[in-house]
Amino acid sequence: MLKNITMLKRILIGVGLAMMFVGPAAAAKINVTDPKIEMHGQVASVEMVINIEGGSDKLYAVKSKAAKKAMLGAAKGDAAGGHGGMGAATVFMVMPGKPLVLEAGGKHLMLRHLKKELKPGDTVKLTLFFEKSGPVKVKAKVSGH
Repeated sequence: MLKNITMLKRILIGVGLAMMFVGPAAAAKINVTDPKIEMHGQVASVEMVINIEGGSDKLYAVKSKAAKKAMLGAAKGDAAGGHGGMGAATVFMVMPGKPLVLEAGGKHLMLRHLKKELKPGDTVKLTLFFEKSGPVKVKAKVSGH
């Protein structure tokens, strides 16, 4: 019995030492390109392309001081398998080698109840929240369309 306990201790010490040299898994790297804002009346649609390296992740929230409410949105066909109209989404998957394209008419981010009027050329700061990668800060310009 004592021999088994001694062997178990050696195994556990060996595993512990190995973990120290391996270290924690590297966090995925999020890359955001082409962030812009399109105005639709009093609602702002935030568009961008998100790429990830080093593993998949989930975009689950967005915040901005420019709006009282910021949320993930999608055409109903993109969000829940339906057709037509827009609705809220709860999460967007981001996969390596498959860009997440956020654009009006599909998956996008929405800013509602804007605190001030946004004009073409204005820059809006956003924070995107990912399950594994944590918060990512982004600046998006209001489009002149």
